[in-house]
Amino acid sequence: MTFYMAGPGRKGGYVPGRDNVIDEVMRSWQEKYCTYSEVSVCVSTFNVNGRSAPPNILGWFPSDNRADFYIVGLQEMDLSIGTHIIDNMKKEIEWIECIRQSLPNPDDYIKVRSHRLVGILIVMFKLTKCNVQITEEKSNLIATGISVMGTKLGNKGGTGISVKINDSLICFINCHLAAGNGELERRNQDFRDITNLTFGSTDANIWAHDAIFWFGDLNYRLINEAPYTSDEIRAIAQTKQAHQLFQYDQLYIEKAKGRVFASFEETPPKFRPTYKFDVGTCQWDSSEKARVPAWCDRILWRKLDADTHIRQLSYESLEAVVISDHKPVRAFFALRLRKIDQQKADRLYEDAIREADRRANELLPQISLSASELDFGEVAYLEPNCRTITIKNTGKARVNLSFVPPPNKERICARWLQVTPIKYALRIDEEIQISLTVVIDKGSAWELSKNKMESLQDILVMRLEKGRDHFLICTAKYTPKVFGVSLQHLLHRNQTEQNLIDFGETAQVLDDCPDGVPKEIHRLVSALRKIGHTKLNFTEMVDNSLFGAIRTALENNVPQDLTSIRGVTAFSLYSTLLRLLDSLTESLIPQKSKEACLHHCTNAVLLWTEVAKFDPIRVAMIEYLTTYLRELVSLRQEAREQLWSWADVFFRDTSPPITPRQQCLYSLVDYARDVAVFHSSASFNTLPNKPSNERLQVRLPPPVPPHRGTSSQTIPRAGSNMF
Repeated sequence: MTFYMAGPGRKGGYVPGRDNVIDEVMRSWQEKYCTYSEVSVCVSTFNVNGRSAPPNILGWFPSDNRADFYIVGLQEMDLSIGTHIIDNMKKEIEWIECIRQSLPNPDDYIKVRSHRLVGILIVMFKLTKCNVQITEEKSNLIATGISVMGTKLGNKGGTGISVKINDSLICFINCHLAAGNGELERRNQDFRDITNLTFGSTDANIWAHDAIFWFGDLNYRLINEAPYTSDEIRAIAQTKQAHQLFQYDQLYIEKAKGRVFASFEETPPKFRPTYKFDVGTCQWDSSEKARVPAWCDRILWRKLDADTHIRQLSYESLEAVVISDHKPVRAFFALRLRKIDQQKADRLYEDAIREADRRANELLPQISLSASELDFGEVAYLEPNCRTITIKNTGKARVNLSFVPPPNKERICARWLQVTPIKYALRIDEEIQISLTVVIDKGSAWELSKNKMESLQDILVMRLEKGRDHFLICTAKYTPKVFGVSLQHLLHRNQTEQNLIDFGETAQVLDDCPDGVPKEIHRLVSALRKIGHTKLNFTEMVDNSLFGAIRTALENNVPQDLTSIRGVTAFSLYSTLLRLLDSLTESLIPQKSKEACLHHCTNAVLLWTEVAKFDPIRVAMIEYLTTYLRELVSLRQEAREQLWSWADVFFRDTSPPITPRQQCLYSLVDYARDVAVFHSSASFNTLPNKPSNERLQVRLPPPVPPHRGTSSQTIPRAGSNMF
């Protein structure tokens, strides 16, 4: 049971948190100074698939079963392009009002708090007549998923609310984990990342709460090893025997193995899978992908100890709600709350001190570890490699453990290593799995490349409160290949392979790769052209398993034709291209030239003149990429909206204002280098600079028109000698 300060001004009496042993004694005596009451809590999760909010949703919350509290989590509330850059409150306001209007007697409820991460929204309502006190309400978010330009876009992650109700601390977490059948480890890692959510201070982590309710689109699917075909699963899921499939549920299996949600509880669902349906129906997905039904939408809970009482009263999906490809899931709980009589607690304080002294020796923290050294072997770029160790409390008291920075260091662990949870209160005889994950992102790759490190080692310090330190040694090996390296490295790699590799049918250098352009870049662009720009779906979710397959093909040169990778899509190639450019150790626009380029952002002539001053490799790359983008925009006008992300990659900058960077790229894409230079030499030897909010006022031909008939042959070939 978690205890709290009676007030910031108190000096005498019992003040929790000052002595762990005294807290243990007081915890065991809580019946002597606490009273209890019970409240009803309704938790619901709904992936709304980007739909606009209706005025209300009938049947979402029954009128004959009113709860004291309603906590609702939405996912994919807003799928608009650029939502993660521009904070648009419109859909959030509309959906919160829809939820309120869906409550029984909406005027009887008030909003306690809400928090949003792009399309992930959590909101809490309280019955005004409910006679409990709410204090210390806090909220926060944590983003997982895609990282571009050093920022996680928030397409996946979690939002949480922490509230003190009477004297019980309760946490609600809404999340959206990685999608896709092949993304099991990504989902597990998303969960581990979200467990590091804190509220207000580094000490207020989720594990300090008396109760945690965790819900959302967890995206766990049925394992591929299930002894049924896709059609058989769909048929079984349509019947009352659907629960028989639950034994093949990924979350059920991973939880049983202790890999995720180890200390959480969930009642096995008796309802049908909640995903994926044809919108407007209760029929399984009839699209070309024909996704296998799965229990993606879940509600779990965790009690701090046996003195926390939670009873689940119901757990159901609402199949009558058909506005999304998911079904909402709802659960009712009875939650016992504690109220501390501070005067009674103070009177027990002296006795607790004496009892703590008596127990001091036997209450020293003691643990066992399953391992103290972990070797991760060879690791790849952006491919999480996870190991776990099991820690068990073998003593007679609660153990508060935390990872702390080693001497003379500021970080708990190396940048390439992640540990979760960082802090934990281990109950007597309880076991917990500590997850250690090696992830080489671009920052780690740059750091390792700078220090010329391939053999990795880090020592973690795990500290037991009032106990000794334990040490964990982690080792791995990483070889820089395609991602997280310099353009020079890529070009040198290409030359080395040409000299050393006996190229066969599946591993030959593309003859048409322009000088100064790494063939990995050219292979991606060539594959995009081969698939066709009309098949590029900018709203498609990034599939990290496909990224891994494409990365491996780029690194090993097999297959040479990236379109032959199983399941590859135009968007998976497009997002990989952006990731590769974003991972380069240097920006395409040199730091010393950024100011001049931004100054000339509306003048294509002067801008290309500035680009011509760059080193030859950068010039070749900028010509090549802007030629590709010019081609893409000419065929797909909506692709112009994508140029904001390309501008950030070119400049290696995400700080506001973004408009000048965007305008630079517009100018480079609208007018090819040879066109701008030709008209400059013919008519405009001297041009005045224009303010950034004006269109280029020189007599250039019109920008590339958004028609469908343009082909790659009509675009000036980048990389050629245009001067």
